[in-house]
Amino acid sequence: AEAEVTRLRDGAREAVAVAMTAAPDTPDRDQRIMDERSPLPGLTVVNVNPAVLAEYNLPLATRGVIVAAPGPYGARLGLRPGDVILAINGTETTQSAQVPEALDIALQQRGIAVDVLRGTQRLSLRGRL
Repeated sequence: AEAEVTRLRDGAREAVAVAMTAAPDTPDRDQRIMDERSPLPGLTVVNVNPAVLAEYNLPLATRGVIVAAPGPYGARLGLRPGDVILAINGTETTQSAQVPEALDIALQQRGIAVDVLRGTQRLSLRGRL
């Protein structure tokens, strides 16, 4: 697509057509879907990259792991698509690859606390497993 941009040069305004490109999908979003052995089966998470930021309309400064789909138990816990997972049971999650292990540890501890950023609100979602 194209966008029309008005530029000001030497006091004169000029409309210029600028070609738009899609946000890059790098680094890899590394989508992870939790299986039925997980305490949150169906939970789907992805790493943040420019394409994910555009897809979920998130601020450019967003870092971490995004909930793409909460799955049935994740939804009961309170997770929503677009939530940024900051930590699981106090362990910071910065990559989607960390989520399955953090959930396994939560299962052993028989409880889960997920710290998320939803918009500008920081929430702590808690449940028993």
